[in-house]
Amino acid sequence: MNKELLKPKVTINVACSLDGIIATNKGPLDLSNEEDWLRVHDLRNNSDAILVGINTIINDNPGLKIKRVDLTPPHPYRVVLDSNARIPLDAKVLREQEVFPTILFVSNITESKFLELKEKGVSVEVVKEIEKGFLDLEMVLDILYRKYNVRNLMVEGGGKIITSFVIHKLVDEMIIFYAPILVGSIDGVPLFPKKAKEKILEHDRIKNIIHERIGDGFLIKIQYGENKCQ
Repeated sequence: MNKELLKPKVTINVACSLDGIIATNKGPLDLSNEEDWLRVHDLRNNSDAILVGINTIINDNPGLKIKRVDLTPPHPYRVVLDSNARIPLDAKVLREQEVFPTILFVSNITESKFLELKEKGVSVEVVKEIEKGFLDLEMVLDILYRKYNVRNLMVEGGGKIITSFVIHKLVDEMIIFYAPILVGSIDGVPLFPKKAKEKILEHDRIKNIIHERIGDGFLIKIQYGENKCQ
């Protein structure tokens, strides 16, 4: 009998335009206002790990640090999903590992790249793919829970990562900040890059939504049920 899979509480946090765009093909968009940035960094500060996909690292090169609030040590792990170990060795997320530790999840990696990452102090975990370019998220969550004691995981993107967590029913809460702006879909990166439904059914409607104003934008929070793999 296979062991029971364990998982942290998973909170997706994302900012988008009113028309559902989170970035452009040329890079990130600064969609959050100052009030929302304070909320985001407070959420980071109360998380055990912050997760992004490799496209976010390559396109945006974030440091994934806590900046606008006082850090409650230790700094959360910075987690990157990177099937083919494409992460550049000069990426910001690989710096200062003694203070800001990073965990890289891969399915394929050369011995030389593995050794270079280990020399920097990066933790490298090898897990299988469930389809080309998509790691087994249940195994990722199980490893984070058991090995790294992650109980609260914040997922920041990008769109494909967010979509994968949602369609595999691994999300406990999703927080979306809507900026008061229309970006346009041509060359835009959508929040939910998935084939559109041709018909909306009653069970497609999302329940348990809380909404509030935050500065000039607004926030919605979606609750997704029990904290376990389903």
